[in-house]
Amino acid sequence: LTIGEPSWEPVLQTIGRLEVAPQKHPSTLAVGDSFAVVARLDGVPLVDQTVLLTWKGGDETGETFQTGAGGNVTIPLIRAGTHVLMTRRQAPAPDGAETDLRSYTTALTFYVSP
Repeated sequence: LTIGEPSWEPVLQTIGRLEVAPQKHPSTLAVGDSFAVVARLDGVPLVDQTVLLTWKGGDETGETFQTGAGGNVTIPLIRAGTHVLMTRRQAPAPDGAETDLRSYTTALTFYVSP
């Protein structure tokens, strides 16, 4: 979440190999909007990747969505409040790692205005 005037700087920072890249600034979202994101691993779009949307006061299962071509998914925003968009992916471990696979998780927290 950004406070005050929306700034893309913190939103565009990539931390780790797995990312959920918003196509609209998350601090400008309101109920009735659609929120488009792209899921990527090492910059490569992930097709058929499951993303989970949860929200404050929601049940623990949330709502799942699948990415399509180009790793894109568009999520309808029907509730106001704080939301978390999360995805997980297993991928080959870097060379020299002690295991063959690594598990990656990333999340994006945002607020949806009424």
